[in-house]
Amino acid sequence: MKKAVGALILAACGGTQAQSVPATPTEVELHANSDSSITISWQAAAGATSYRIYRGTKPGGEGKTAIAETGATTYQDSNLSSTPIYFYQLTAVNAAGESARTDEDASKTPPPVGTGGLVAGQLSGNSLIFSCQDALLGGFDWFQRLNGWFPQVFR
Repeated sequence: MKKAVGALILAACGGTQAQSVPATPTEVELHANSDSSITISWQAAAGATSYRIYRGTKPGGEGKTAIAETGATTYQDSNLSSTPIYFYQLTAVNAAGESARTDEDASKTPPPVGTGGLVAGQLSGNSLIFSCQDALLGGFDWFQRLNGWFPQVFR
């Protein structure tokens, strides 16, 4: 109640209530697409009017200049090469300033070529290798493992 009264007094006196920097975006997801693009999506940050996307090709290499700014909660980074791993960070922006950056997230593109067909596990050393039916070219997220990058399908 006191905040509302304070805001009314400020407005009546011609003042404005101080705006604060928005919260950092959360739940950032990267999605590699078959057209050599990566779609980035995130949850809206309270108080944000836009979002800045930073990209690099090495860990910590996103730089100081955003590659894009958008009012949406998704962004498609297009015309990417299949060679590097792309590292991303995001910030939320409003008239008061820019939030802290999100944790770094990384992806590759394009997604791996699907195997198609339904094949029972094939013995490979002490392991079985499985392929899935009608595997898609799109719809993969990449995860870094100790021995390289591994695509994971999400539906």
